[in-house]
Amino acid sequence: MPTKDIFAVTPFYPDETDNEINNSILLLKGEVGKLSAATHPLTAKSLAELVVTMNSYYSNLIEGHFTHPLDVEKATKKDYSTDKEKKLLQLESVAHIEVNKAMRQRLKEENINVSSSDFLCWLHHSFYEHLPKKMRSIKSNINEVWEVIPGEIRVRDVEVGRHIAPSHESLQSFLTAFDENYSPRHIKSNAKRILAAAASHHRLAWIHPFLDGNG
Repeated sequence: MPTKDIFAVTPFYPDETDNEINNSILLLKGEVGKLSAATHPLTAKSLAELVVTMNSYYSNLIEGHFTHPLDVEKATKKDYSTDKEKKLLQLESVAHIEVNKAMRQRLKEENINVSSSDFLCWLHHSFYEHLPKKMRSIKSNINEVWEVIPGEIRVRDVEVGRHIAPSHESLQSFLTAFDENYSPRHIKSNAKRILAAAASHHRLAWIHPFLDGNG
């Protein structure tokens, strides 16, 4: 990647000399350890399932798609609303949940590099193949309707609010730098892995490799 492009996406991590961040990481690790030790395995499993549904709810809400948690629960049981628009939102929620399950299963069975372009494209493809065609398009800032191809890195330039995402020609370079900085294979420190979890989410949304569905 050209040097000027590297500066566009850096810093990849917060300042590692920031004691406030480091102390927060140590506190988080300690509290997680206490919670894990005090939680019965069956309770932990139930909480994990609840978090999957919660993640679906908030991921959609960030996009301005409000689906009541009760409607999400109904959708997981194939109890869909008779309202067409509400049903579409339910299908979106179910897609999040199903892809999360498929992802966790793959991570159990395979040695996957989660920061690789291949894995990111697989996640995106898996999500969009669950959605009806009506939800596989977006309206651009110039009011054109663009089709979102499942798993395809965008071939257009986009603006998201006030953010002008990197040009589509430079995406592969950005994704290579993303993988080099966030691959768990390159990060030995548990504390830095926690930093990477948060920082990589922000940087990937900034790179915006897909037309839609980057969150």
